Amino acid sequence: MMRYDTHDLIQKSWTDDTMACIRNLPTSRGKRLIILHAGGSNGWVDGALFLSCKKMSVASADYHYDMDSKIFEEWFEKRLIPNLPKNSVIVMDNAPYHSRQACKIPCTSTKKSEILDFMTKKHIKIPNPCPTKPKLLEIIKSHNFKKEYVVDEIAEKYGHNVLRLPPYFCIFNPIKIIWSIIKGYLRK
Repeated sequence: MMRYDTHDLIQKSWTDDTMACIRNLPTSRGKRLIILHAGGSNGWVDGALFLSCKKMSVASADYHYDMDSKIFEEWFEKRLIPNLPKNSVIVMDNAPYHSRQACKIPCTSTKKSEILDFMTKKHIKIPNPCPTKPKLLEIIKSHNFKKEYVVDEIAEKYGHNVLRLPPYFCIFNPIKIIWSIIKGYLRK
């Protein structure tokens, strides 16, 4: 996914090194483009382009709010998957909208009632009397649950595999480099 704000331009100009000579473009001006696309060894995946545009005055300050799991998962299943060759490996980073868990594993911030619901769904015996929250989390941890992501399940349903990149290593993700080049071109 790429986000591009149309007011985001290269600010090159002659200056006398004072603030008076710097162009002041309001950040509420223009539009925010959200582009979802995927590429492979043969270039862009035909039919997978998703383009969204919002006025900056109604766009959120953090562009992650303009993209969510629901939008991404719909694009993934309806636009990307049908246009991929059989048995494709989909390389993906760990953006929050790529990583919605099918069944969230409880953590210390999870309410005790939700922890008990999780244990019931997963057929984990709850001791009687009911122990403290840390003890319940310890019991869950002993089962070594792995995170299961909705996107991974969608891909598997259609015969594809998702390969997730390590967190914070965007240098391993070629699409990030491509988006960077495209953004540089748009700014010019």
